Amino acid sequence: MLAPEKLADMVTGYQQRSPEKWEDLRILTELEGIEGLASTLKTDLKRGLAGTDSGERRAHFGTNMRPPAAVRGFCRIIWDSLGDPLLRTLFVCGIISIIIDECTEESKSIAWIDGFGMILAVAIVSLVSSINDWQKEKQFQALNKTAEQTKNVS
Repeated sequence: MLAPEKLADMVTGYQQRSPEKWEDLRILTELEGIEGLASTLKTDLKRGLAGTDSGERRAHFGTNMRPPAAVRGFCRIIWDSLGDPLLRTLFVCGIISIIIDECTEESKSIAWIDGFGMILAVAIVSLVSSINDWQKEKQFQALNKTAEQTKNVS
């Protein structure tokens, strides 16, 4: 059988249609065309796979399954929500407001309140949107797991 890496490289070269990958066409001609490739892969062009050698194929080529999507943690979701330019701007404005008010106000005991209110608003918005995204992500993972379990191919 053809090495899985070589086969994957041939398919990638065909998909990209890059001039550097034209040597893959030579490999196809060395295998005497599609028929030679099919015989190298032990496949019948009219009937397909035999079905009796699925274990051998799986051992040689690996499974044809995508790895599950990476799970984002709650802290990562919060960090991503803080990436919003508007929230970043409000956060920076809150800090600047605290600094300016502390430097210019007469009553320094309450000068920080406006800036802190802005920062608190950013924190609340980020937390609420992160909780919402986290719940959606958990539901999506459960839905994907259910879909994978009910998938039957014959």
